[in-house]
Amino acid sequence: MASGHGLSRAKQWLLRHAAPEDSQRRRLLRAGKRALFAMVPRRPIRPYEPFQGNPDLDPFDASSLAAFAKECRVPPLKWSLRAAARELGATRLVLGLLHTHSDLRGRFPEALHGGKDGSSCRWLCSAGVAELGLPDRVVTQINAAFCRRLGARPLQVYDYDVNARRVFPLALTPAQLAAFGHFLLTSAKFSHGLADEEVWWFLFERALDPVKGIAATYLRSPVWQERFPFGLTVFGWSELLAWVGEHYQL
Repeated sequence: MASGHGLSRAKQWLLRHAAPEDSQRRRLLRAGKRALFAMVPRRPIRPYEPFQGNPDLDPFDASSLAAFAKECRVPPLKWSLRAAARELGATRLVLGLLHTHSDLRGRFPEALHGGKDGSSCRWLCSAGVAELGLPDRVVTQINAAFCRRLGARPLQVYDYDVNARRVFPLALTPAQLAAFGHFLLTSAKFSHGLADEEVWWFLFERALDPVKGIAATYLRSPVWQERFPFGLTVFGWSELLAWVGEHYQL
């Protein structure tokens, strides 16, 4: 397999022989390159403004959710059966059902984690149809929403953005979930092309985590792993929880 350096040399050789410097062909190539770059859409980059709202975000409390949306300058999360005939509308409907039906959250404590094969999606697309009065076209879109695993891309922002991990080391826990969500909705969604529904799904998914993001953070924290090498086992979990509770009030 050719190395990157070898390919670069081959490219330079080809240019020198096929389109020598100062030739009409080289000028046409450069003009075409500039035209192509001008046609590529550029995502706007917005500077991040520090979060000034309530750090105790509760997606299942109407006033907390509305205040957070206002702080992030995004439309409040609304849902309807009519809008749910489209995939993103179905996404909002699923989140709305979890927001308003505490019995569903109790029945499916990790409702958004299982994808289309999870118990909550299976229920919504079967027994839940009659119980909630869901039309067939909406059920199809609900299944499509779960298939997309909408919380994955916001999580990737955290995993691959070194600066985000530095600023929000506890982004996956209640301690910084609101601040990180604010960053996603006011800055990262523009640079990474995220839909609001993806961010909302991520926030609800994290809020439903029964261990408050501690396990997910542990897997991404070499410091925690070094301090508690058996942190995710029965031998070290209690000690890890006690330490996190003492230091971060989780």
